[in-house]
Amino acid sequence: MALVQTCAIDNNSDAWLIWMFREASSKGEKLSLDPPRIVAFHFFDNRHRDDVTTKKWAKLMAKLAHEYAGRIMFGMRDMKSIGNWHPNLRPNDFGGYRPGLPPLIYGEDKKHNVYEMNRLVNYRNMKDFCEKLLQDQLFQAVVLAPVAELDSPPQNYFDLEDHKDRDYFVMLYDPACYHWPMQLKMLRKLSLLLANETISVMIINKSHNYLGVVFNKFSKAVNCHGATIFSTSRLDGWDFKMRPRQDSTREYLRYIAQSRQPELLGYDANGEPKAPEAALAYIECLFAESS
Repeated sequence: MALVQTCAIDNNSDAWLIWMFREASSKGEKLSLDPPRIVAFHFFDNRHRDDVTTKKWAKLMAKLAHEYAGRIMFGMRDMKSIGNWHPNLRPNDFGGYRPGLPPLIYGEDKKHNVYEMNRLVNYRNMKDFCEKLLQDQLFQAVVLAPVAELDSPPQNYFDLEDHKDRDYFVMLYDPACYHWPMQLKMLRKLSLLLANETISVMIINKSHNYLGVVFNKFSKAVNCHGATIFSTSRLDGWDFKMRPRQDSTREYLRYIAQSRQPELLGYDANGEPKAPEAALAYIECLFAESS
């Protein structure tokens, strides 16, 4: 069935440019804006009246809409309405119109998790974004174990976050950074030290993932090659604490111990073992030679 381009108004009175089946349009059926969907935000309502740029991005979205008809809903909106799309996005964060500026692309899955397409906007990257959205592979995390053979397979971070009986210590990393091999060894030691705690140590590869909106914002805010986030489940949602990477496993453990409420089972608020008999194993783990 052929798609037609049309305009729609949602419950927030925000205007959408969408592509829908011609039959549904002719019968006057209710427009569906349900996810999975991909939305492009741009400065369409600008004093420059840059219709050439607008048509360029609309043409790309139309091509993808036809290719994924019935599987993904595609829409375009003005930048001023981005705050109604996600509470952590504000129009003022993105400046103003500039000639040649590409739109901001976001994807939303069926569970209403939102991801940012943080790569060059072109057909190839957009197609990759669409495929991973359908396969639930946009934002994958690995739960670290003391040895690589016991690591969990990559999973959607938001699915892991659904298990609210645990806290999460997450590192966003770039594998090309020269710090990363040493950081990985520190995090494996940390995973061993926290084996009896209700805390999971996770890593997220920034270069191979399309991050969730909150995490992408955190990653940009920290001007370093690695950012760590300690997230704790609260009755009103998740509480996030963000810091740059640290230089030792002990510093990571101290940071977690100070951030954790209630206190860790095996460590005090300074990250030191509570039981004297456990101190030797703790010291041996921290200062073990790298194999």
